[in-house]
Amino acid sequence: VILVAGAAFAAEPRVLLMGGGHTASALEALGVPFEQSSWPEYKAGRVNLFDYTVIISAMDVDRAPIAGSEEKLLRFVESGGVLLGMRNRGGDPWLPGAPKTDRSYAFGEILAPDHPIFREPNALTRETMLEVHGGSIYDAWYDLGEGWVPLISTGRQQNWDQEPAADPGEHYGLIELEHGAGRIVLTQMIPEYHWFNDGAGPEGAGAQMFGNLLAYALAHSPDWPEGASAVPDSY
Repeated sequence: VILVAGAAFAAEPRVLLMGGGHTASALEALGVPFEQSSWPEYKAGRVNLFDYTVIISAMDVDRAPIAGSEEKLLRFVESGGVLLGMRNRGGDPWLPGAPKTDRSYAFGEILAPDHPIFREPNALTRETMLEVHGGSIYDAWYDLGEGWVPLISTGRQQNWDQEPAADPGEHYGLIELEHGAGRIVLTQMIPEYHWFNDGAGPEGAGAQMFGNLLAYALAHSPDWPEGASAVPDSY
């Protein structure tokens, strides 16, 4: 995978990882400095999000603690911060527009092939995406709500998931929302699992997909000063 650590930014991104696991391993392998915390710590008021410019919610980290405490997180995004959310099995009812999650599906199509996530720094084709843990999309998004842009569609239902579909309409595995000056990017695919658990390695499709997601998040990192001066009065 092409590394992103050497890229030039207007200001050095400050990354906060909520959780760890394979997502932490991927950041370490790419040489991207980060600090770690958790959503319960955020809910308890022990994390100042404005100490950072990019927040990554690690794969399979429960985001339920955000519910009821989302105001500061959304203020962070509205002010220009970036939230990158890896696979989450519990849904995110606190999100703007309240997109819903359903059962598991196979990969469908790349809906926005010119989007930087599919072009920089690695060229991601449909064939590449099908290699990311077999193209599995877990708890696919549907009924996205206003402002959300679907970037990946789903195909057939996964036979191993016995849950009935909640909705017969279109479902998605990667979605994006521009919210104020910032953005939220969420995926229900598992590129870092493919990288490390499936043994695909640093040149595999999972590493390439994760590298592109990370590069996109870092490229949109706001040019904020460090410390309290970055915190808006309404935070």
